[in-house]
Amino acid sequence: MPFRVKSFDPVLIIYQILCIQTLYYTLYCLFLSLFSIFSETRHLSFIFNSDATANLNITALLILISTHFFHCYTILLIVGKAKSCLDFLVTNFIIHFIICCYEYGLPKSSVWWLINALIWCGTVLWAEYICMKNEMAPIAIAASAMEGIKKLIRKQSDTIPLHNLN
Repeated sequence: MPFRVKSFDPVLIIYQILCIQTLYYTLYCLFLSLFSIFSETRHLSFIFNSDATANLNITALLILISTHFFHCYTILLIVGKAKSCLDFLVTNFIIHFIICCYEYGLPKSSVWWLINALIWCGTVLWAEYICMKNEMAPIAIAASAMEGIKKLIRKQSDTIPLHNLN
């Protein structure tokens, strides 16, 4: 990801939010279809219905965990900054929550709230961790660039007259 300009760019932020939301639901559908091969068939209502999420079995839990785990890597690719992970993931959850409320009403199950609080907190922590590791990675300098820097230093040290130091 190229370095960003320090100015506020709302168009970029909106595109990032749209991309994150799209990839989130794409991952969700991917894991929903993958895990339905091994167990009972799940429907798209599983994503938005709070009753379906509250009645979890091991397969449903694996779908949730794997979706959110890999969603952290989409945050790394799109956002790339540890400082912004919380902002984008909270926005992601708010949009998801609004869609859930629109489709099936306000979630009444305390299990739904607990599961979502835990899974989204874990997602934020993991996304911030991998973004921070990515930010702290050493920047590799190519060998040819390093040779050019060494030649430049030698050239500059050769131009300093040593006999005029008195």
